[in-house]
Amino acid sequence: MKKSLKALAICALLATMPVAAQQLSSPITPANKDNKWEQIFEFTNIDKGHTQRQRANIDDLARRYLGSQLRGERHNDLRILQRLLDRKIVNPSDTAQLQAMGVVLGDIIAAELGLSWVVYEDDDGRNRALRYKQQSEVLFPITMISRRAESGAKVNVEAIFNKAVESYRPLLPALPYS
Repeated sequence: MKKSLKALAICALLATMPVAAQQLSSPITPANKDNKWEQIFEFTNIDKGHTQRQRANIDDLARRYLGSQLRGERHNDLRILQRLLDRKIVNPSDTAQLQAMGVVLGDIIAAELGLSWVVYEDDDGRNRALRYKQQSEVLFPITMISRRAESGAKVNVEAIFNKAVESYRPLLPALPYS
């Protein structure tokens, strides 16, 4: 409950920021914030396969057009995502490719914070998300890039990554001896 209140406080603080700052509003969704029905469960084999195909798709684009590949290394992979956008290899109207980039971004966030992929389902539908262990707060990285690109905003992939990490890190348990 205390952690959910922290997430709500973060969301409330960000909601009062000027419009320009809202482009990087909090990516955290506290569970049941609107008293909706919700369920969080593990990935199925279908989810795993779909997500893996999306990763492979972005890796293929990087190899073909940039002469580089995804390596599971933060700086390398963030740079590749940015270059795919800057060079217009992925078009701002190509939702499927942009969301595939969101999977790669999610992998980078997950590695940084120790999060896992889950399925989040509520009244609005079913989405893939990230969360820490059994916490109720989730991140939706798959749409973090696509929402911005489709609205015509200049997408800064590293800033999106930093904002997601900065927003979620306070919700993680304190490390012993820190």
